[in-house]
Amino acid sequence: DEESVGGCFDATFPDFAAKRGCFFVRLNRIYGWSPPEGKNLFFDCKWDKGKTGSGNLNPPFNFEMLKPEKIAGSLQEYYPWTSLKKNGLQPMQAILITLNNTKYGAMKEDDSLDTYLVCNAYVQSVDGTEEPTPLQNSRPANFEIIYPKRVKPVMDVPDTRLQKMNFKDEKEWSAYKKGFIDLQTKYGKNPDKDHFFRWDRNNVGRCNNYMFSNFGIRRGCFFVGLNTTSHWSPPEGKMLSFNCEWDKGKTGLGNLNPPFDFEMLRPVETAASLAVYYPWTSLEENGLKPIQAIRITLNRFKYEAMTKDDSLETYLVCKAYVQNDLGDPQTTLINSIPATFEIVYTNRN
Repeated sequence: DEESVGGCFDATFPDFAAKRGCFFVRLNRIYGWSPPEGKNLFFDCKWDKGKTGSGNLNPPFNFEMLKPEKIAGSLQEYYPWTSLKKNGLQPMQAILITLNNTKYGAMKEDDSLDTYLVCNAYVQSVDGTEEPTPLQNSRPANFEIIYPKRVKPVMDVPDTRLQKMNFKDEKEWSAYKKGFIDLQTKYGKNPDKDHFFRWDRNNVGRCNNYMFSNFGIRRGCFFVGLNTTSHWSPPEGKMLSFNCEWDKGKTGLGNLNPPFDFEMLRPVETAASLAVYYPWTSLEENGLKPIQAIRITLNRFKYEAMTKDDSLETYLVCKAYVQNDLGDPQTTLINSIPATFEIVYTNRN
C-alpha cells in the first residue's frame, strides 16, 4: 500500500516519456533465518560502475528509498521466516527513480550513458549507536537504467522561409512574406486557453501583423523558438530567454555593424510565456511553443555612411539563455544550438 511503498503503490506512476519508475528490492527467504540479534535490517543503494566498468557515478537520475523506516519495522516483524502461510510475502523496499532535468541538460558528449544502481542489505544496532555494516554473506541486487543521449535544445525558426530577408530579390521576398502570413495564421488557430501562447500585440509587438514587413523600406520580422524533447524543462530555478547578436556567419565575412537595427520585442512577456510552457508534453496540453519576435529595420544613417569596402554579408545569430530573474546576467543554455538568420541587400554606393 501507499504507506509502505509511497508513490510506487500506483502502477500508473511509471512514465516512459518522463523517464521515471520504481525498482523493488527484497531479501530471499531462508527457513528460520533472522537478522543478527539486536540488529535492525534495512536496504540502501548507490550508483555503481556496473558490469561494464564504465557506469556513470553521477547520472542524470535521482533515486529515493521510499518509506525506509516503515520497511525496517516490517522486516523486524517478518523474521524469523517459516512459511508463506505464516509470514506471507517478504517486505520490499521501493526505490523511486526520476529524471534529473538539470543534470540531463548538462550532460556532455563524453559522459557515460551506462547507469547502474546496486542495492545491499545492511544491519545496524537497534538504538542506532553503531555505524551500519553490510549484512554478512549477503549478495547485492543490481539494477540498470537505459536511456537515450540528450537531444540538445535547438533554437528553432518556425518556418524556414522566415530565415532570410532578401531585399534584392522580390521573388524570394514573396516567399518570405507568404511564410509570415502562414505563421500568423497558424498561431491564430492556437486554442484560446489561459496558459497557451497568443499571437497578439502583447506578445509579438508590431510583428503581430505580416503587413509590417515591407520590401521597399527594408523592414520585417524574424521569429525564433526552442525545439525540445518531451517533458524538457529549463534548469531548476532558472528563467529561459532569447537574445541575438550580429555574427561573422557562414562565410566569416559577416558585417558586425551592419546598416540594420534589431529589437527583441516583448522579451518580458516572452520569458513569462516560456516559464508556464515547460515542461512540454504535447500540443494538446501545451499548445504551440512561445516564440520571440525580432524586429528588423533599416538604419538609414549607417546605410548612407557605407563605403564600397563594407561587407554586405549580414547574419544574425540567436541563442537561448538562462538567468535567475529578468535583469540578472544571462548565461547560455548548456548544450543548446543557436539559430542563424540572414539579410540580403544592395549597397547604395
